[in-house]
Amino acid sequence: MLDGYLNQTVDFSARTGTDDRGQPIYSEVLSIPCRYQSKIQNIVTSTGQMLQAQHVYYTKDAIQEGDKLNGLVVMAVADWVDLFGEKIGYKAVM
Repeated sequence: MLDGYLNQTVDFSARTGTDDRGQPIYSEVLSIPCRYQSKIQNIVTSTGQMLQAQHVYYTKDAIQEGDKLNGLVVMAVADWVDLFGEKIGYKAVM
């Protein structure tokens, strides 16, 4: 269902942990299908902080806060649901 909608790709790196200095460690870069929108919107992070996001990516692959998409750190992730309330993917903003 989503394959026709996800007609772009994004470079994805999962955050795998932190080094001995507290800096994040990332996996190798993978190219995954996505839908990108340049869209300004206000978001609330998991820590309750209000931020303004400028990039929105929709993907079927699991994404978490702290991962990187096209070199940018993901600030918030929400489930992408269809009209029946079933999860069909993820919406990541940064």
